[in-house]
Amino acid sequence: MTPHTDKTQDMTKTLENTATPAPSTRTAARILVGIDGSEQSIDALRRAVRLAGSLDAPVHAVITWRAPVSFGGLANYETSPETDATNSLRHVTTAVFGARTPEWFTQSVLEGVAAHVLVAESVGSQMLVVGHHGHGALADLPLGSVSAACALRAHCPVLIMHDVRSAGAAEFS
Repeated sequence: MTPHTDKTQDMTKTLENTATPAPSTRTAARILVGIDGSEQSIDALRRAVRLAGSLDAPVHAVITWRAPVSFGGLANYETSPETDATNSLRHVTTAVFGARTPEWFTQSVLEGVAAHVLVAESVGSQMLVVGHHGHGALADLPLGSVSAACALRAHCPVLIMHDVRSAGAAEFS
């Protein structure tokens, strides 16, 4: 070895020893959470946050919206569905994190059918967490259409959160 090579190797070792990772950087694949503004989506986000801490994973929350259509054209509403979705997402994130979200948490408000969007967003995620039903017309069914579609088609494992309060069971810690 030449003296120049030795100096380069020593410099590399010094840089490796003094380099510190950024605080709270999570390096694993993300955990995706489907949000709809319901109490179950709050529970889903809380569970995802707990799992993410154990898995060193960031969390990404997604809420979807669709333009309402009435017979004969677009419906006329005072607020936009996108604004309603944004407000619902803000409600859920505030319930879980308070006023400030952690740096490893991201969120999106996306146009489209919830099941289709979540399945597409699940690519590259290590897990998708959803409630078993939300605000749909069939909310009393054991499994909602979005959670069922995600369980069948997602590109990662899916955790479906059931309402443990109504069953009288305690939430796992």
